[in-house]
Amino acid sequence: MLNGCQAGRKAERTNFHMFDQLRCAATHEAGHAVAALHFWMPLLEVSIEPNGVGATRYARRLGFGEIDRWVCVSYAGPAAELAVYGDADEAGDLRVIKQMLKALDLHWGADQLAEYRQRAQRLVEAERAAIGAVASELLRHRRLTADAIAAMLPVPVPEGALWAA
Repeated sequence: MLNGCQAGRKAERTNFHMFDQLRCAATHEAGHAVAALHFWMPLLEVSIEPNGVGATRYARRLGFGEIDRWVCVSYAGPAAELAVYGDADEAGDLRVIKQMLKALDLHWGADQLAEYRQRAQRLVEAERAAIGAVASELLRHRRLTADAIAAMLPVPVPEGALWAA
């Protein structure tokens, strides 16, 4: 039997289980969004498309001084999938992380990347209820602004952490 994310990835080939694919995408993007606000990142919005493709948008490009937070936020998407469904595909996020590190001329080893993956997993476990709430709303609306996400979090997001488009 396939779990939710495996069924969602299978849906890419068979067009079955589209809702499972959307649920996985919503959970994945919710993980990114909650982690971004946790770290005061310049989140604008998250969205999912009917085909299950998700996106997290920021108000500006992230800089060198934010790399630690950014890598943890990047891993939070797959970590949310793993926590909820027991399965995750982090290949796309890992590719983006490696591109960002290369662009900043940083060379991180597997141990350092694994440390950030573990940090993301701990954050996701601590914020699991908030991630679930955000994922549910993302399934309903397909697009959520940072303000809407912040309103769902149990702890208020500090002034200046939200960015306008």
